[in-house]
Amino acid sequence: MRRFVWLLLVWSPVSLTLPGQPVDGDLVIATSTVGGYGLTLYLNPASPGTLTTLAGPDAADLHTWVRMAPNNTDLVIARGVVRHTWPGRGDLVNVSPGGALATLATFSVLRPEGFELDHDGRWVVLANKPPKTGYPPIPASCDVLGVRQTGGSSVQRIVWVNGNYNEVVIDRDPGPWQQSPLVIVTGTSIFPLPTVFRILGPGSVSTLTTIPFTTVNYSIEVHPRSGDYLVTGWSGVHRLTKSGSGLTTLLANVPATDLKVTQSDEAWIARSEKVSGKSVSLYKFDLSQNAVTTILPVNLPHTGYIESLEVYGSRRLVCYQAVEKPRTVTVNVQSRRPGDAGKLYVLACSLGRRPGIQFPGGLSLDLDVTHPLFFTSVLGLAPSIFKNFQGTTDALGNAAATVNIPAAVPPSLGLPVFVAGVICDSTGVRTVTNTHWFVLN
Repeated sequence: MRRFVWLLLVWSPVSLTLPGQPVDGDLVIATSTVGGYGLTLYLNPASPGTLTTLAGPDAADLHTWVRMAPNNTDLVIARGVVRHTWPGRGDLVNVSPGGALATLATFSVLRPEGFELDHDGRWVVLANKPPKTGYPPIPASCDVLGVRQTGGSSVQRIVWVNGNYNEVVIDRDPGPWQQSPLVIVTGTSIFPLPTVFRILGPGSVSTLTTIPFTTVNYSIEVHPRSGDYLVTGWSGVHRLTKSGSGLTTLLANVPATDLKVTQSDEAWIARSEKVSGKSVSLYKFDLSQNAVTTILPVNLPHTGYIESLEVYGSRRLVCYQAVEKPRTVTVNVQSRRPGDAGKLYVLACSLGRRPGIQFPGGLSLDLDVTHPLFFTSVLGLAPSIFKNFQGTTDALGNAAATVNIPAAVPPSLGLPVFVAGVICDSTGVRTVTNTHWFVLN
């Protein structure tokens, strides 16, 4: 343990590039044109002039969203027919680093938009049906679907709501919002102002706030260090408190379509007007200083716009809690950072993400380090419950741990538990994972 504490005090970055496929830290962008042409590409932010095609082109479908797959090697892309085409159509596809496609789900009358990975191996997906203006008129609606990638490939309706929406975030932070952890943003002008909603149940939403001076919201993400929501839209980037009572503009008058927060408390932001070929660029934004530090112009080959962006290799830790065996949780560590193979890893659990640990160099472990569960898990005080929470990564930078939920824990408790960790070498902490969760149920 003394060695582990020492390792937590220092950090040394290592970088390496590998040609031919996306590597850790590359920026992946899902792009479209107004007429309905989709293409997903990636670029090295240190050499932004070079764009490499990962998937597409798809002449009939937009590429509306992209995220790292659970294995942190592949990507998952949402593709859909042009907006406002009734009734809609699209699919969710898994894409290997070499561009091989595998369909996860097909939607015959719905158009998929944003999605996020939950603890049970399912993507929570927004799938819209635009309004039908002919006779009979049909109002816009949205199915929130569960698409299983791990443990099967079935599609399940979680809930439906009126209106069309762009993205969903799963907010598992402790608090009263745990009764309704899904938060969505509007994607059309059917509301007087773009609105952030909390889903309460079938057909029912609760307004958190409206965002003035804009016509549409595009994306939403939980900021790990504060718990606030970060919302992008036509008017810029905004920070919103969980209660919806506090709204701060971080970046004004910049049409931002997506945002991705890194472990160094920075955000990559896609600046992209939804008009083909206009003002396409990527901003790097320091969330602790509220300042733009880098602007990368992007010259898309099809003069389109950016729908979504992802940082390749950022899903370094995933919890998987099979529906069939909810008392056993697998925690997969899977770093794609060169140099993380054969290194010491240490994991921990906690009932919250804050306050975390910030290491030299700016990286942070987003776990509540003051909670007794953190010390119990990180010190190995309950080895029958937290198995392999310390060890060595394999030749690919992977490792697997297990949480065995004791029988004494009441079933259907519904309490989220967060998991994160570090990878170390002789110089200290070299890599910090993202934070994922499982649920005591």
